[in-house]
Amino acid sequence: MRRYATWLGRKRTLCPHFFLDKLGKAISCHTLRATFQKLRNLAGIRRQDGAIYQPRMHDLRYTFAVHRLTSWFKQRADMNRLLPALAAYIGQVGLGSTERYLTMTPERFRKQLVKLSPQRRKNKRWRDDAALMKFLAEL
Repeated sequence: MRRYATWLGRKRTLCPHFFLDKLGKAISCHTLRATFQKLRNLAGIRRQDGAIYQPRMHDLRYTFAVHRLTSWFKQRADMNRLLPALAAYIGQVGLGSTERYLTMTPERFRKQLVKLSPQRRKNKRWRDDAALMKFLAEL
């Protein structure tokens, strides 16, 4: 990925997407999914628990979010400040979008996460929170 990013940087494309085709245009979602599945198969990565669905590229986002939340709880980080930042970082539009990550977090953090639950701030968009935008700009 680093080599590809370096190559992409040298190419100086105007396209804002990371994964591009040979013409420098964004690849389709279908192509990206199919390529991920091929790589997953080549690497021999597959679920062994009898589940129908095999790992998908989108599962990486969930895994990252849950590991980040778990790490922050262990560090006793300020979750009121970091949860919105995490959601914005992974491309979530509003606070309600992060609810699914809270259900995947280890049970020992459930009480704290329920307290911070985005459901308490329904329909609020990240960009409308001036304090959050200031915080993100300072990162």
